[in-house]
This record gives sequence, structure tokens and C-alpha cells, in this order.
Amino acid sequence: MNRRWMFVSVLALLASGAQDPEAKKEYAKDGVLWAASWKEAQEEAFFRNVPIYIAFHKDESDPCLEMANTVYPDKKFIEASRMWVNVAAHRVTSHSVDVMIKGKKVSLCSRYWNIPCATHSMCYEPPKRKYGVLDECPFRIFADPESKELARELGAKSVDELLQAMAKIQERVPGAKITGPEWIQVQKLRGDGEKLLADKEWAKAIDAYTRLGKFATEKVKLMGEDGLERVGKEGEKLYVDAIQLAQSEDKKKIDEGVKLFRKIAKEFKPLPVAKKADEQAKAYSKRP
Repeated sequence: MNRRWMFVSVLALLASGAQDPEAKKEYAKDGVLWAASWKEAQEEAFFRNVPIYIAFHKDESDPCLEMANTVYPDKKFIEASRMWVNVAAHRVTSHSVDVMIKGKKVSLCSRYWNIPCATHSMCYEPPKRKYGVLDECPFRIFADPESKELARELGAKSVDELLQAMAKIQERVPGAKITGPEWIQVQKLRGDGEKLLADKEWAKAIDAYTRLGKFATEKVKLMGEDGLERVGKEGEKLYVDAIQLAQSEDKKKIDEGVKLFRKIAKEFKPLPVAKKADEQAKAYSKRP
């Protein structure tokens, strides 16, 4: 019988003898970054160019609980996990505990600290079907950035044993990589860029996408370049509007066109459209 966590200090007894870790008053901010979904895990690994670690666990298994209690909270494993996409695949959802995050009470899993139980439950079936996983646990799949299986293991491992196996897999994934914390920054910049683009905050959108282009992997750099290209297209539309205004015989419209050229030159730096607009603004300003 498994422990069912409540937001109280009294702990129930487990029939198996193994126990889940006690709930913390404040959420552990520096634990393993477990993926929010299998789909997101695949996308993240692809863009970060890092391998995927999939941990299949089940209840009523002392070896599984032992790994959850000793391996995943270990600082050495947490540090190494930053160069992986980590997927907790555990069907049962009875490990919830109420914790505090920035003063707010939320329900998360006591075994996999940064996700609710519903997440590790939903992460169980898709990779199980994809890789043909055994029902025995603990079971691990190591996959490459394109989610192709590289290796599999059955049975509990110590921290050092697991890290040795993971190091060998890392050697099979060449190229620049992005850490887990860096991916959080990438996601924020990408989200900010999309919102700023939609809100026509051109200069801020350009800044967000430019910063994306400074990350290590080519795929994330292309993400930034794509954003800049889309911002540039919006600038080109404004440039056409400015040309039409400036070519009018109405002085008021000409002035509006010049004003729009200047706006494009200022807000769309350093994109090519900004240079064109600046040249046009100077040319029309010199006209009598």
C-alpha cells in the first residue's frame, strides 16, 4: 500500500517498508527538471540537442522508490540531469503533496518534485508504446535528440552507476548543447517574442529574437532568425505604406510618410528595412 500525501505533518505507514520523502514546506527549486509532457520532451531534446532519459517506475516496488528517494534528489545526478531531457513515466497518481511556491499552495508529486502526478502519469503510455517497454520496473530508456533509442536498462542503479551509463550515452550525441536552465530562458524569449510581435512592439520583439540567436544550438539560432524574418516582413509592410504616403502630392501625407520612415528606422534596427527607411527619410527631408 502506498503512502497518500496530505498537507499535514502526520505520515501514514507503507506496507512495503519503503517511504516517500517528507513533503517540504517550500518547493525544492533546484531539483531535476522533469518534462511537462512527452510531446514537449521530444521537442525540447530536438532543439537543445541533448539525449532523453526516460525513467519507468511503478508503485509497490521498493527498487523504484529507492531510486526516487536516493538517486533523483542527489546533487550529482541533478547536476548531470541539466544536460538531458528527463521524463518521469509513472502511471499511478497517488503521491501528491501540497507545497508552497512563491507563497501559493499547489499540489505536486512528492517523488518527482517539479511536476504534478498527472504529468508523470500521462508520460507513461506514449513512450511505453514507442519503445516497447517491459512491465518490470525500474526500467530506463536512453534516447537521442530525435527520440531514437540508444540503450535500455532494467533494475535499480546507484547514483554513480547511473551517471556512468549516462556519460557513455552523452558521448554518442555530438555537437553544441543547451542546458535545462538555458532552455527555460529560450522558452521565455520565444514566448515574449511572439507576444511582442503580436502587440507590434517591434524593437522589443527584435531584441528577444536576437537574444535567441545567441544560444549554442543551430536549431535555436534558426528559431531566432525566423522571428527576426517575421518582424522584418512587418517592417516591409510599413515601408510600403510610407512610400505611398511620401509619393503623394499632398504635403501633409508626405510629412506623414517621412515620419513613418523615421519610425521604421528607429524601431526596426538592425534589420535591413531600417536602413532603407533611414535613407528614404533623409532623402525626402532634403527635398524643397
